[in-house]
Amino acid sequence: MDPEGAPMATGYYWMARPTQAIANQANSRNVPFIAQSENQAELDIALGLHLTVPKALVGNPSSWSQAGFNTAAAQGWDLILEWYANAHPWETSPNAANYPRFVNVCFGIYSEGTPGTPSYVPQIPLSQYRAVWHGSFSCWKAEAMTAADWQTFSL
Repeated sequence: MDPEGAPMATGYYWMARPTQAIANQANSRNVPFIAQSENQAELDIALGLHLTVPKALVGNPSSWSQAGFNTAAAQGWDLILEWYANAHPWETSPNAANYPRFVNVCFGIYSEGTPGTPSYVPQIPLSQYRAVWHGSFSCWKAEAMTAADWQTFSL
């Protein structure tokens, strides 16, 4: 869920379109901050924020410039790598491009679009991702998780 500025119930801020005003709230409340970074433009916004709390980027560093990659690492941004094999079937395993602060993989388990159309994105069971990746993980999106996914998540 993207509350765009409301603190998450789990104790952190997550923003697809981060602003310094919300970063200031995170700083004053000492709440960790997560910023979307699926492309260089989104990364640039995150890198321009002044944050004094733990911070993470959600995205894929293969979509960033080398300078952006280096700046993110130097600024101490952790990485939650998006691995959406359902939307990018050519990606057979998570690849953080050797980002030094890679801490978590976010699996894409949702479905989207109409079956049989070119834009259709199939749902992938969490168990398929876990068969490849055994480290720390999260899922997008929780609302799409099946009972079998929740059972795998609880293991």
